[in-house]
Amino acid sequence: MRKALTIACILVSASAQAQQYQIQQLPQLTETSGFFGSQAFGLNESGQVVGRSFNANTGINEAVIWNNGVVTGLGFEGLARAVNNAGTVVGETSYGLLQVPLGTAFKWDATNGYVDLGNLGTGAGPYYSGAYDINESGVITGFSYTDTVPASSGEPVHGTHGFRYENGTMTDLGEVAADGYSRGHGINDAGEIVGRASLGEFDLSSKHLAYWDSDNSLTSIPGTGSSIYSTGQDINSHGQIVGNGIDASGDWLGMVWDSEGNLQHWLDPLGGDRSRAWAINDDGVIVGFGSDANGISRAVVSFDGGATSLDLNLLAVDLTGWQHLSEALDINEDGTIVGFGYLDNGDVGAFVATVVPIPAAVWMFLSALGVLIGLRRAR
Repeated sequence: MRKALTIACILVSASAQAQQYQIQQLPQLTETSGFFGSQAFGLNESGQVVGRSFNANTGINEAVIWNNGVVTGLGFEGLARAVNNAGTVVGETSYGLLQVPLGTAFKWDATNGYVDLGNLGTGAGPYYSGAYDINESGVITGFSYTDTVPASSGEPVHGTHGFRYENGTMTDLGEVAADGYSRGHGINDAGEIVGRASLGEFDLSSKHLAYWDSDNSLTSIPGTGSSIYSTGQDINSHGQIVGNGIDASGDWLGMVWDSEGNLQHWLDPLGGDRSRAWAINDDGVIVGFGSDANGISRAVVSFDGGATSLDLNLLAVDLTGWQHLSEALDINEDGTIVGFGYLDNGDVGAFVATVVPIPAAVWMFLSALGVLIGLRRAR
């Protein structure tokens, strides 16, 4: 067994170093860009990509979908975060930031158009909500403001709870403690959800990795790996979870957990002190970002479960037109990666990174290397 593992590790390491990507800039809605330009946040197995793009004609950042490289606006200001293989897109309206919803959770498809998912509030509001992920069965997760809760500052604040949306119904995923907080960020095809939840009062508590099974039973995992804060961002079909947290030194770093919620790795930055793991596919390939020694965020990919981060910029065949790729936000089962970076003109641009097939000669070399190692150890 040890011999097989050794060979496998060498082959994986060698193939990872040999891996290269072709980088494609996704077109913007209009030639004239804005501060945010275009950003790609999610993709499905057929290569449909979703995100947002600045529309100079309307002056808004519009939710968009790219089909075969052709951009289509969904017709409203917003952010499209995820798309499943049926082409159903989810996200939120308005000018929401990457982690802060300021509008309404929605789903959209080419047949039915826009559907407002609503929120968990019952009073006057306003109650913001955002949809973060959708699985192949069409089940959606995200989070929504709830009714106001007390806060230590003396001012009432809106509570925030994660939700599961299925068959037209938004279900509150609850909280760990009264007046607490929760968010749903990622969902797999088994209906398992990951996000984060607070361990006490809304505005004071540390927040930690939260896991909901398909029956909405909540498990919070505090203090993972000496972290005083952690959040789950994505979960694959094997139950592996990625996200980020604050380590004992106070650095914000990507985190990788196994299916039992045990910390496997802190995702190393690229010489800096910040990293984040945004997504993981079923092969265990992780994408995110890491800061370099100058504090610049650079897109990263990890082929070994988070033990090693590789700079996607250095794996690109050609980066003509780009200053650098900043964040890798999603990956599909083919290994295609989407995200955003900075163009030479200073605008933000959405990218798709597709795997360049490793030449047969390289695979033959790696296979022969594995055989030689096996024979040597067998002697």
